[in-house]
Amino acid sequence: MENSCIFLGMFVVSLVSGNPTEQVFSCPGGSVLLSCSCEKRDTSKYFSWQMDNYMTIVSVFRQEDQDLTENFKGRVESFYEDDPNNCSILLKNVTYKHHGTYTCYYWTETFNNPSVILDVYGATNATPPASCSSAVNSPLSSTANKEMHWLMAIPVVIGLLLLSLFLYWKVQGRANKRQRAQIHRSVP
Repeated sequence: MENSCIFLGMFVVSLVSGNPTEQVFSCPGGSVLLSCSCEKRDTSKYFSWQMDNYMTIVSVFRQEDQDLTENFKGRVESFYEDDPNNCSILLKNVTYKHHGTYTCYYWTETFNNPSVILDVYGATNATPPASCSSAVNSPLSSTANKEMHWLMAIPVVIGLLLLSLFLYWKVQGRANKRQRAQIHRSVP
């Protein structure tokens, strides 16, 4: 419970802090560096990487126990032991599930949380380079796109429901007004 409260607090701070965001690209099966320079980091406190992918938050890396999430087991290499000012991680054997926004959380005198957006070719409509040609027609690619379409459809459906309620309310109001007018006309 305490860890979830701490993470929630870090997440809220990250939304309002305006830390820089970098964008990187990878082919499925490739490796990609998620950079995080953490100069003057308070080494008495841990640092971690979190991933936010389609509203699911997962732990990618935590200084004390590296592979917290199944999708990242054996895929993450860190550099902080050789250089305490380097909180970057190398993500290996990238899959479509790794497509999303990654945030590095660490402390200096203040809380820091730079983000990296990882675009995995084939997970979106981005045109992959020739070296990723096998990823273009992947079934996972169409699955990721379908998920995005559903996420985009939700506000449209809500908007249509609200419009329907508004129109129903207007029609009912006019019907009630006509009924009252007829009652007034029929009363001598």
